[in-house]
Amino acid sequence: MNYQTQHHASCFYFVNEEMFLYSFHKECVYMVPWIMLIIFVMIILGGFIAYRSMKVQQDIYNKTGKHPKGYYLNKGLAIGIPLGIPFGIIMDNVSIGIPIVVAIGFAIGSAWEKKHEDELRPLTKEEEELKRKTFLFLLGLGVIGFIVFAAGYLLRN
Repeated sequence: MNYQTQHHASCFYFVNEEMFLYSFHKECVYMVPWIMLIIFVMIILGGFIAYRSMKVQQDIYNKTGKHPKGYYLNKGLAIGIPLGIPFGIIMDNVSIGIPIVVAIGFAIGSAWEKKHEDELRPLTKEEEELKRKTFLFLLGLGVIGFIVFAAGYLLRN
């Protein structure tokens, strides 16, 4: 087997041909698998919530023929967020590029929302509950991300 050794902070990782990480230091052995597991679980949960949300909205749209309030705003944001990273890379500062393009996406979404105002309906109870669960999921994701970042930072120093 062909192994490459990489030094990262206080941890040595050995990367084999399949790009699996192996670490032999006490503080690093548990870090890599747990982070990967947390990320994997959050991706699966996020996919489930997104699928459920799309299914609920599609079912209600099929019944009423109208989109929920905020639908076009979300579409504008969905366009702005992926464009923010390349825009930030062009500006040589991703942390500034993303908010600028998200603001543009928000403006586009707001304009679409006003244009299609007669095609919108209020959120149903099920959609409001789903929106609340999505918010709580994203809040939890942020907290877990902060904890993992802080743990990595503290273990490194």
